[in-house]
Amino acid sequence: MLMDILFGRGELKMSKNTFISIKEVEHIYKEDCEEFDVKFSKRDFEKFLNFLQIDFHDWVKSNLKYFEP
Repeated sequence: MLMDILFGRGELKMSKNTFISIKEVEHIYKEDCEEFDVKFSKRDFEKFLNFLQIDFHDWVKSNLKYFEP
């Protein structure tokens, strides 16, 4: 689901104003690699994106209780 949202597939289309984007996540990931002197690889980054999917649902659900009246 996260990959669908990040890539703008499926029912939800991403707005240009959103902060969730593959480029932004990749930028943060690359910064972390540099900070910890780890070589960046596209394959590891894709593994990281898949890992994010695990937390994405919980993150959205937990934020909904503060958003909904």
